[in-house]
Amino acid sequence: MGQTFECKNGKYINISQGKDTDHPENKIVTKNLNGDGIFASWAFKVNYGGDLKGDYRVLETIPDGMELSYIRIKWTGKSAKDITSKQITNLGDDWKENTIIAPDDDNSNITTYYYVNGNQALIQLGEFKGIHARDDYSVDVQVVCRVTDPDVLLGGETKTFNNKVMLQSPDGTKDYVSANADAEISNIKVLHKAHIHKENSPKIDYTITANEFGQTLLKSATDKLTLVDKMSPNLVLDPDSIKAKNIKNDSDVSIETRYDPEKNILEIKIPDGTPVKITYTCKVKVAPDTETQVSNNVYWKNYSQKGGVNDGIEKFSYDLNASGTIGIEAHPQLKIVKRDNTLKPLSGAEFEIHKCKLENKEIKHTSKNPITVTSGADGTVIIPTDKFPMDFNTIYEVKETNTVDGYILDDTPYYIMRAKKEDSDKDYSDYVKEYIKIAYQNSEDKHYIVAYDKDYFLVEIYNAQEGITVKKQFTNNAAETEHKPISGTYRFGLYANVDGTGDPLDTIDIKYGPNDTDVKSAKFKNPDDLDGTYYVFELDKNGNPIQASATEATINSMQYKVVYESNSETTNIANAAKVGNTVTVTNKSRTKILPSTGGTGNLIYRMSGTALVAVGVISLSIIDKKKRKKKVGESNEIN
Repeated sequence: MGQTFECKNGKYINISQGKDTDHPENKIVTKNLNGDGIFASWAFKVNYGGDLKGDYRVLETIPDGMELSYIRIKWTGKSAKDITSKQITNLGDDWKENTIIAPDDDNSNITTYYYVNGNQALIQLGEFKGIHARDDYSVDVQVVCRVTDPDVLLGGETKTFNNKVMLQSPDGTKDYVSANADAEISNIKVLHKAHIHKENSPKIDYTITANEFGQTLLKSATDKLTLVDKMSPNLVLDPDSIKAKNIKNDSDVSIETRYDPEKNILEIKIPDGTPVKITYTCKVKVAPDTETQVSNNVYWKNYSQKGGVNDGIEKFSYDLNASGTIGIEAHPQLKIVKRDNTLKPLSGAEFEIHKCKLENKEIKHTSKNPITVTSGADGTVIIPTDKFPMDFNTIYEVKETNTVDGYILDDTPYYIMRAKKEDSDKDYSDYVKEYIKIAYQNSEDKHYIVAYDKDYFLVEIYNAQEGITVKKQFTNNAAETEHKPISGTYRFGLYANVDGTGDPLDTIDIKYGPNDTDVKSAKFKNPDDLDGTYYVFELDKNGNPIQASATEATINSMQYKVVYESNSETTNIANAAKVGNTVTVTNKSRTKILPSTGGTGNLIYRMSGTALVAVGVISLSIIDKKKRKKKVGESNEIN
């Protein structure tokens, strides 16, 4: 059949129509699909030669990374109108009966009973007549599946799925003939990005559409999907502009953010199973009427960047004079904003502000007594112009002198100038141009700021949380002389109790690739009680904490002894830590382990037909999705 398609908000969108070239959308029972997503439809033909007699079961094995939407009788031969699906009794409680009533290809409503147990589905057909006639007494049964593989949907990987079907006796005790059909899936993304830029503004408004189908893609119900937004160095994030809405109903969505100001990377955690639209604004660090290039690459954390998208602008520029926001204030008013790396405002941070001058390419203080200020409840400080009048075209230094408990002091000075053209607004002075040159000679350095607009006469300073650090390392042999990392993603949880019971306060991942050689680390965010004692556990595949013991545990399908070691001086418990401490987690193997190179995966749907082997008088065939060797629409039948 070769039909692959997308369903969004209940609407069919064709990807590959396959054999059904005439209105392929009419061949899909959209009301019976299990939500929005990417789907593949294929059919198997039973009794092509007409020699089957009585009832037969067909057992369908759905490949990993797919879930069944429905099975139904799609077509019957001209002499097979009395052949139906039958209810099956005594299958056991694990098998769930499903019923679908839908028109076949001849537009006659047919009731189909089928049974599902995990990745297997079962249908019983009868009563076949045992009359030899090609295709007159045959039945086509349609199977529709939705793609769920996260490597495919999130990582954009190419993956081949193997689908199996088995013809059985009516009681299921005998297997007669089997078939395999491969499906190659590729080039599917559930992540999109767009921007809006007005020519007279230094700002760009970005929109990220994430998991638009709203599928549940992770194994644990408590896990969240994480977006990584890698912005070019000349993009300056406006944290207050970040908003998240549910695409379906426009309701607010709770998200978690982490920001690395040095790398200019924003991470956004969103709930799994929710279609989310994220919007935010960036200012471009460039002078007016000057062209520059900006890029903004977003992808899913711990998955291939092939599943991401880059939204770039080759020639960005703006005309500030046309915006009407340059301002005519008598004295520029400086604003300082203090946040942590989760974009939370920090109250109580102290700063000094010095007036400076540029001399021989060196910035020097000119004020004897600095202005001393403290961030308020909203993390901001606004310097009052009546008490501290500031000047245009003057360099000011802003430096943090005392941070908030639980955070790392950032004592690097920030320099800022409110630039204003002179000589009847024709041009900037040579002095101002010299500072601008220093500020822009390295666009990655955010410690030099030029404010052409009054709205951007501000300094944003981020403090990293002290948190609790986890270092992940390995020993690969019993002698503990080899320490090569093993490829994979390793998860850790932070707990408030020594037994690791209940939900973790926080979870983090550490990912090793095949080329990694150094020890990697990650950090839990600050717990609410900065003085408390907490406990670090590596998590198994089900999200359960692994206790330190002499026995081995299974992690990423491999056996390890897990050893914890804390640098805390206040406890002798190996995995205990306070804020600021580090716990080293070592996976020890008693035998040498070769580094894993991982696997590949993918997504647009192609079924390559694998012919069924005929046994006796039974004829069974697969009609493929998108065949590998034959042209779409060719038959793959066994006579």
